Amino acid sequence: MVSFRQVTVIFFALILVCLLVNFFLWSKPHSLAGISLPLAALILFIFYSVITLVLAFFPASGFYLPVLTRGNTLEKTIALTFDDGPVPGNTELVLDVLKRHGVSGTFFCKGRNVAAHPSLAKRIAGEGHLLGNHTFSHSPFIDLFPTRRIALELERTDKLISGITGRTPLFFRPPYGVINPMVAGAVKTVNRQTVCWSVRSFDTMNRTPEKTMRRIISRLKPGVVILLHDHTPFTRDHLDELITAIFHAGYSIAALDKLLNTEAYA
Repeated sequence: MVSFRQVTVIFFALILVCLLVNFFLWSKPHSLAGISLPLAALILFIFYSVITLVLAFFPASGFYLPVLTRGNTLEKTIALTFDDGPVPGNTELVLDVLKRHGVSGTFFCKGRNVAAHPSLAKRIAGEGHLLGNHTFSHSPFIDLFPTRRIALELERTDKLISGITGRTPLFFRPPYGVINPMVAGAVKTVNRQTVCWSVRSFDTMNRTPEKTMRRIISRLKPGVVILLHDHTPFTRDHLDELITAIFHAGYSIAALDKLLNTEAYA
């Protein structure tokens, strides 16, 4: 797929051509397919804006930067990931279930939650699970932040996780799964690997547990990465059932770094 940089160059080159032709031929009637050149330039700009906005919500496209969403394997192996923790009262239950089944998970943590609950983050690491960076604030407006501010959030969270694990996380997951030029610039600044998912559970929505379970199980394929959240009732109350269903479907659960065949820590 073409990248954000390539699309930007192409569209602005076309816009510039329209404006230059219009400028040099201003005394003569001129149009493009019956549309005046200034209007054509405006339409191109609007089209460019729509494309770049829409693709911000499709991180797996790799439009803004390379993104890992699944493992390159034919084996029936998947990975479980949990966003937004650690959350007291919930994360402990998730860890208990993972321990009972003997499987590894990856927790993309908010830095502020790690700062507020370091013992819980330490338990995640101590029980052999991976910690990834999910920004410090996870602000609903984070995609409007300038690049440097987002980079500072990533660095702040890295430092917190490093203080607990002794290692700097390399995996980053964008809040809300949105990647725009500012987020992409921040990720490149701190040199992190963006990891999203191939199965989105929508466990944060008001769905029945049965519907969420069917959605996940029906989308199982070799190498998929499943997105869950520490704090949702579904994960809290039905993770045990989900893992059992995954096993019954003939799948095993691997650590994310092993599934993706890449390092999780610097």
